Amino acid sequence: MARVLLVDDEAEHRQTVADVVRALGHELVEACSGSEGVDKAAPGGFALAVIDHGMPDLGGAAVVEAMRVQGDRTPVIMLMSDFKRATLAALMKLGVAEMITKPLHAAELEEKIARLVGRGAAVVPVDLPAPEAAPSPAPAPAQHPSALPSVAAARAAVTASSPGTPARSSLPAPTSPDEPADAKVLIVEHMDAACRALAALIPEGLGVHTCHNIFDAQLKMRARSYRLILFDAELPVNGLPGLIDQLREQQKEAVFVGVEVAKEDGEPERKDRGVFDDMVARPFDATLIAEVADQFTGSFQRVVSLEGEDLLTVASFRGRRPRLDAYLEHLEKRLQHHLRGLAEACVDSVIVDVTCLPQAYTSRAARFVADLLLKQAALGLQLRLVAAAPLQEALRALPEIRDLRSFFTVQDARAAG
Repeated sequence: MARVLLVDDEAEHRQTVADVVRALGHELVEACSGSEGVDKAAPGGFALAVIDHGMPDLGGAAVVEAMRVQGDRTPVIMLMSDFKRATLAALMKLGVAEMITKPLHAAELEEKIARLVGRGAAVVPVDLPAPEAAPSPAPAPAQHPSALPSVAAARAAVTASSPGTPARSSLPAPTSPDEPADAKVLIVEHMDAACRALAALIPEGLGVHTCHNIFDAQLKMRARSYRLILFDAELPVNGLPGLIDQLREQQKEAVFVGVEVAKEDGEPERKDRGVFDDMVARPFDATLIAEVADQFTGSFQRVVSLEGEDLLTVASFRGRRPRLDAYLEHLEKRLQHHLRGLAEACVDSVIVDVTCLPQAYTSRAARFVADLLLKQAALGLQLRLVAAAPLQEALRALPEIRDLRSFFTVQDARAAG
């Protein structure tokens, strides 16, 4: 049995929640106002708090903020009359685990409470020391990290690994029976509804794994490789840039795409956007999500291939014009990575085949190639460019790279070596 705190000024809603909580075998503590809820939350010991957002004396967000100031990390389900983007972003920053719109439905409440707390399972408070006895069987992986021994075990398993251990672990990753054994896409999203909505937009055949907290995400990443990782940029974690850098070490071939709440007009961009290869926004654009998944798990992910010791071949771009900048940004990173590696390996001359750069955007492609070549001049590599006629013509019009050696085929480039 776990203790659940309910904070709601409407008796009808309290009764609906109370019936579900007690049917699941848990103890319920009720508060009829926001200020009373803060007082009752103060001693701690709750596995879950269900809080109404629109209370007159002290709103749900203020109640959660007061709990967090007190050091209380209890997972919260927020009861909402409607969703607004600014409200959603603020609640996510407070670490709200789930949001449910009114009118309340018992089935939805039961599913979310059971997922976060369990069905009558004993809950170990986070501030208690671990028992000396042998651990009990791990609870269901979908339960919330702040209340379960399984997450403590996951944390220990991840942090106990020495730097020299392989990137893949023999530890079982928390995978639902419904998830495919082989998946190219991982979604790390702390809100279940958003996670399910995003997963439903991934094209069939790619395979999707999902998780709601960073510890399950780390276990999944240690168990297998992914092509695309859709990562909740609002996930309540400290040091997001450092965390993403650490995860990249485990998933060297993956593209990390941040998921954020759509910005209101005039709202500043996130300062940490640069840690991700690309960004997508809630509410989700179905066409864009499918396109991102296709690009990053297909040719977009492997935009550059190294053939032999001196040939870099650029894959084709298959997206719409709004995606071109993201494609070129990722392409530049991969080309620079390969060129630095070849320079360190003492390769003198490299062929770069860019015939697959989009012909519809020749001027943009020419500017991209020129900037890339200027940045790579310090490496001391002799570059031979293989490009289509329109791109070569556009490059010859740029005065800073008049001496560039360009060819129509790889065979011509090799013969001129």
